[in-house]
Amino acid sequence: MQCGYYDESHHYKSLDEYNLFGNLIEFIGCDQPQKIRGRKRDILFCNEANEFKYDAFMQLLMRTAGKVILDYNPSD
Repeated sequence: MQCGYYDESHHYKSLDEYNLFGNLIEFIGCDQPQKIRGRKRDILFCNEANEFKYDAFMQLLMRTAGKVILDYNPSD
């Protein structure tokens, strides 16, 4: 089922960014230290948060003004 929210003209694949209703969504990997120490954000969503290194998470947390949302899959 498609909701009609996705618009390919708003997806900047070379920058790993998407603009949704005037909000910038950035997709970054924590294996890229220069991006972790990048710009500030209002909301942080961490996928597979149990895989984050402590220092990387703290860098992201320091640069987040609002909510932080974490998800994870339990591992051994």
